[in-house]
Order: sequence, then structure tokens, then C-alpha cells
Amino acid sequence: MNNEAVVSTPLSFVNFTDYRSAQISHSILRNMQPGDRAKVRAWISTNGGGADDRVSNDTLPLVFDFVAQQGGGNAMNKALVESYTATWCNQCPAVNVAMDSLATQLSGAANFVSHHINDNMHNKWAPLVIDSMPVVVVNREQIVGSASVIKQAVESAVAAASKGVELKITNLIYNPSTRKVTGNLEMTAQDVWVKSGLRFGVMLREQGVRGLGAGWDQKVDFALTKDSQSIFFGKNKTLVGYHHNRVVWATDGGKYGATITAANDIMKSGDKHSYSFSLTIPDTMLSLGMPSAADFGPTGAIFSRFKPADLSVVGFVGSDFGAGISENVHLGAYQAPILASVSQPLWDMKNGIAQWSEKQSLNLYPNPATGWVSLGIDGKITEIIVIDISGRLVQGLSLSENRLDLQGVNPGLYFVRVKTEKGSGTARLLVD
Repeated sequence: MNNEAVVSTPLSFVNFTDYRSAQISHSILRNMQPGDRAKVRAWISTNGGGADDRVSNDTLPLVFDFVAQQGGGNAMNKALVESYTATWCNQCPAVNVAMDSLATQLSGAANFVSHHINDNMHNKWAPLVIDSMPVVVVNREQIVGSASVIKQAVESAVAAASKGVELKITNLIYNPSTRKVTGNLEMTAQDVWVKSGLRFGVMLREQGVRGLGAGWDQKVDFALTKDSQSIFFGKNKTLVGYHHNRVVWATDGGKYGATITAANDIMKSGDKHSYSFSLTIPDTMLSLGMPSAADFGPTGAIFSRFKPADLSVVGFVGSDFGAGISENVHLGAYQAPILASVSQPLWDMKNGIAQWSEKQSLNLYPNPATGWVSLGIDGKITEIIVIDISGRLVQGLSLSENRLDLQGVNPGLYFVRVKTEKGSGTARLLVD
């Protein structure tokens, strides 16, 4: 331990699980203060062999890192639930329904996202390579392949959610001219964490994606073939009207999250770390390839119609150390369990949220307005964009001396964005 003198311990009890493997338990008692770190190297010496610290020539070489923690915290953190799906997966729609139900029931306790793989919605940022669908992964630790235990697995993760960190998204901005989404993922430590073990990741999530599936329902059509080598084996009819929810289109931090390379610095209670992220909204979300997938588009065209269709940002922080234990260095076992996740709407017209890039203030008066509205902004107006709550661009509006004619505009809530040579401003407008 910590390069101190080697201690040899006889194994008084070994639970043999079969003729070649065994479970060994051993406790080490050590007086440690929060933030203290202990690196433990353990091995089994061969019969008649002497103890040494050269793990390469020993059986069962293990290296553990422990960091003493305070234990506890009061943050109400959310679990991260990731489902893996594809357009050609015949069971995935049913799992999607189950995930919809869970997302509704546990909206305050878990964040749900969906990764599409092996088709034209292929998500190269998905943290796992999975060939069989559907699969649900909870907190990057538990892989659930049975629909009957998804609810139990998610509820267990929610009940065990770490309270040792507080996570939030700040300064979330959408710039429509560059399609960039920027912000900060801020972590406040409530326990002790090693910076070099932390991973920060951010995902761009769209609530609803609809389209015509050009995959197959995976049922064997014996009218076509019984030959497992035939292209028709395992394929029957195409999927029509497939609906995907919570789709991930882009990430910052890569598949596993960006590591914090601050040597072995310790974050103690109250310490903060902020990770700046940048996501790019695709200029189109239409996939036209065949035969593994086909035309999938958002509920509102993303760029051409100027509406990121109910997008949100999901951030997470994971730790290589988990609850004090790092990866198994020599045997290759690796995972970075999720400590906390957080989500924030980027564009949600139904709830009146639009995180546009605003460089100056825009005043609308009167507001509510009937017939016309005056635009108060500094500089000569070069462009006006008005969008209704369903994301449609309002056409045919005329402007005269910073006064916008609203004749023919239906009553309701709208977003008005005005550009000038000095910048841009955004404001909500209620039309009576």
C-alpha cells in the first residue's frame, strides 16, 4: 500500500466457485482523512514463492486506488438511462414505449437518451458497440437486455444515485447562424473526487424523430427462403411510420466523456470544476440511404425552417474511481460509472423556452399586441424572424420605421428575433 513494506497475508477462507476460480475476501483497516489516497497492489504468490511487488510475474495482479470520502451530500442527482436501437429492430418500438412511460414516471429522477446504431441514424458517439437490439444501459454500469427488468434496473439506479456531486448547465446559448450550442457543465463536489478520474460529457438530444423505416422486421419469411445464407433470410416486411424519442445527434467529450487531466489533484467538498462544451446542430437530419435506414427527419425541419425541434442538452459526469475504486489496471476491466446527469431545454416552444444568442436587448411594445408592435432595439434593422409555438416561420409581415404590421397574425405566443448591424436580440410576443 502506497509503496510501503509488503505485507503477506495467509488466506484463511477461499470460496471456490468452480475448479479454476475462487472468490477471496480480505479487509484492510487504515485511518484515513477525507481526501487521503491509498494505492493498493495485491497478488497471490505461487506455492513456495516469496512475496515481491513485481506484479507481472504473479497470479491475479490487481492495483486499486482508494480515496477517502466524506460520505453523503444532499444533491438530488439524476441517473442516466441510455437505450440502443435501430430502424430495423422489430422489438425496439415496444421498448421505446416502455422508455416513454419510464421517462414520464421518473422525469425528476433520471435522464433518458437514445443512441441509434447500425443504420443511417448511426451514432458514432455511442459508448458501446452493440450488435443485438434492443439494449438499455443504466449509468454506464448495468446492461439490461430483458424488457421485464428495465423498470426495476432504472428504479434501482435512481434509488442509488450518488449524492456526492452537484451538477448544472450554465450559459446555454444557441447561435442559429453557426448552428452552435455552447455552455458550461459545472460540477460542485460534495464528497472527495480525484480530478484525473473525472469524465465530463454533453449530448444534444431531440425529443421526437419520425420517418419511414426501410429496414426489416426481422421475421423469417419462409415463402422467400429457408436458406440462412440468403439475403431474404430473417427479413419480411419494411417498417413504416417509425417514431424515435430522445435521439442523440451530437456530443462533446467523445464516447466516454472528456477526462480532466489535472494530475492527481483532489476535489474536496465545495470545489468546482466547469467544462466548456460546444455542440453543432446538423444542417439537416434527413437520412436518405438504403437499405438499412431511410428518410428520418425531426418533427420540424431543423435548419431550413429555423426550428431546432424541441432540443435539449444532457450533461453527465462520470468517475473512473466510482465510489473510490479506479479501473483494474492490469486485467483491462474498465468502466466510468455515472455520478450525476442533468438536462436543460434548448428549444421548447410549448414551454416558451428559446436559448438564442442575444447580444443586445429587444423591447416590444405594446405587448400583448394587436394589429402592430414597435421594435425597440439599437441599430438599423436588417432582418426579422417571427416563429409561432409550433415552430413555423410567419411569412408576409411588413416593417415600417421599426413598426411591425401584425394584420392577419393569429392570436397566440410568438418569438421575435431582430438582427441589426450591431448584433441581434430576441423577445417573446403575445398577440391578442
